[in-house]
Amino acid sequence: MTVKQAVVFTGGVGAKLRPLTLTTPKPLLPLLNKPILDYVIHLLKSAFISEIIFVTDYLSDRIESYLNVNDFGISIKVHTPKHYQGSARMLLELSPQLDPHFLVIPGDCIVDINLNEIVACFSEQKSDLGLIVRKQKDPLQKGWLCVQSDTLIDIVSKKSAGSKIDFFSDAWIYFMKKAALMPLIPKDRYFDIHIDLILSSIKNKLKIDMTLMKQYWSILGRIPPYLDTNFWILKNIGNQSYIGAHTQISARAKLTPPFFIEEGCVIEDGVKLGPNVILGKNSIIKENSDIAQSVIDHDVTIGSDNYIRKAVIAGNCAIGNICKLGRFVVLGENTMIKDGCELKDAVRVGPQITLEPGTIVSDFIFPEGLSVDTVSLFCKDSMSLL
Repeated sequence: MTVKQAVVFTGGVGAKLRPLTLTTPKPLLPLLNKPILDYVIHLLKSAFISEIIFVTDYLSDRIESYLNVNDFGISIKVHTPKHYQGSARMLLELSPQLDPHFLVIPGDCIVDINLNEIVACFSEQKSDLGLIVRKQKDPLQKGWLCVQSDTLIDIVSKKSAGSKIDFFSDAWIYFMKKAALMPLIPKDRYFDIHIDLILSSIKNKLKIDMTLMKQYWSILGRIPPYLDTNFWILKNIGNQSYIGAHTQISARAKLTPPFFIEEGCVIEDGVKLGPNVILGKNSIIKENSDIAQSVIDHDVTIGSDNYIRKAVIAGNCAIGNICKLGRFVVLGENTMIKDGCELKDAVRVGPQITLEPGTIVSDFIFPEGLSVDTVSLFCKDSMSLL
């Protein structure tokens, strides 16, 4: 059998990546110099997928516009559900458009695998459901896959002692046989793929096959994996000391690889940059600032004598002089931080917020318009949301 179709889920609000996702849907956030979505499309094309159905919701117009204006050399459809009731229910809604066999993948998943070989293996095994599994910890804590004698037997919330049972994490990339799986999905209640459809497949004794993935895998739902994935791509793909055209770098600046500096940037005297810094187009770093392990988008100006570690700074931001940004600070688009400000670890500010000189921030500052419940959720324990 030949698999030519994939369904990509891109509808999540990206709450734990705010304020970045208040203005940009998560699949369009940049990884190095391309949106996350580009890497997902490239992965599917490498498996000879010729049609992708993108399931959208949050800021769906932005995703659809991006897909329409770019030529990916592949057939692309966009579907926005009227009422989302789980990923499996979404597949049931899409059923008339689905091929006999298809793939499912989240729109924020970055993996270093030969997907074509995996798909071919599931095809040869005539799997009803094919799962890619990992031995690593499940970052979203959605349940461990229990495997006994190479057979998937259950999904549990906690590991239990038992020498005959192996526990794996779901990589949320699936090979699916339409005729076998669609009848298992109810029409009257919420139903997800992970847990619900998998458990129903076990109960109905479908042919479930698994392949163990040992390569790189990341779900970009939080700030640390978003940073780590940027740096993994920086180290493993392409030039580790890239400097774009028309960029001006002082001879008295110190750059430590790996770094990626886009075109039109200016780096002044005494700047320390790197390792692991990605600098977007037309950004400026003024004298004696010290920046490492950070992702900085386009048209950002960073003043003199700043200290920045493990930060994510969206486009069109401005940071004054003598500021200190703690670990995992996130600035939304068009945010202005004036001279002498200090942002404690895990602080998030923006978009379109201005901090006056000398401001010390230890909580989140989002624009007016977010509900009280949303702001309260994010301010309770900011480090837990990383």
